[in-house]
This record gives sequence, C-alpha cells and structure tokens, in this order.
Amino acid sequence: MRILVVSDNHYDEGVLQEVLLKEKNIDLYLHAGDSEMSEAALRPFISVKGNNDYLINVPFRIINTTFYNIYLTHGHLERNYKTLVTRAKYHDCKIVIHGHTHRSSFKKVDDVFIVCPGALNYPRGGESRRYAIIEIDDKNGRVDVKFFDLL
Repeated sequence: MRILVVSDNHYDEGVLQEVLLKEKNIDLYLHAGDSEMSEAALRPFISVKGNNDYLINVPFRIINTTFYNIYLTHGHLERNYKTLVTRAKYHDCKIVIHGHTHRSSFKKVDDVFIVCPGALNYPRGGESRRYAIIEIDDKNGRVDVKFFDLL
C-alpha cells in the first residue's frame, strides 16, 4: 500500500496539484491539516482540522488499512510524542501522522510509527517544501517512509 501524506499547504491549491501530478500509483491520500481549504476542494485527500483551518471541523481521524490503523491529526492539540502515542494506542493505531511542526520526521516511539511529512509551504529548520510517501508491505506489514522535496 502506498500512502501519500501532505500537510500545511496554507491555502495554496497549486502546490497540492503539483504533488498530485508528480505522484502516481497511490492507494490513499492523507492531509495532516492547515490546508485552509474545504474538504471538497481537498479531494482526493482525507484531511483533519489544523490550527489555521476553519472549513474542516474534524480534529482527528482513524484510517483503517489492511495491516494497521492510522491516527491522523494535525498535532497542535497533542503537542508531544507521548500524547500522540497515548491517543494512537487508545484507538488501536500503529501509525500516527501529524503536521504542524513544518519539519519532516519519522520515528518509532513505544512501538508506534510517527510520521510528519514536513510542510508544503513555510517549511522550517532549513528544509525545502516537502511531503512523504508511506509504503506498507502487503505481505509482512513492513513500514517504510520516504520524503520528497518540491523544488
């Protein structure tokens, strides 16, 4: 399974289209908030509310996949990995996807994978505009995350 993960485009629809044109063979499209767009405008992405979103009112979603449940959130309400892991485990999720920090990261904390794709706009920490693809092996459940820069 290939999952395209983006976050923090901050009302820039063009950057979303750029990513969609670049990436093919995607099974699931996830947006970790701060789109500042409506859910209809974000299709095919499934999204959550970020701290700058007023058109989406869902603070988190549980996404079911063949191997793992995914806890999708912006991250501004959880504020730290411990809270993210606690909420993920409460909802029986093995993967957490968040945004908000505008910095890409991939960590495993207490047997939970935590992924932040970076930001499509206003990246921090010297990063480029960035997104991620999560690949889950359909045979053994292995999780691999790759980050891609937009030039």
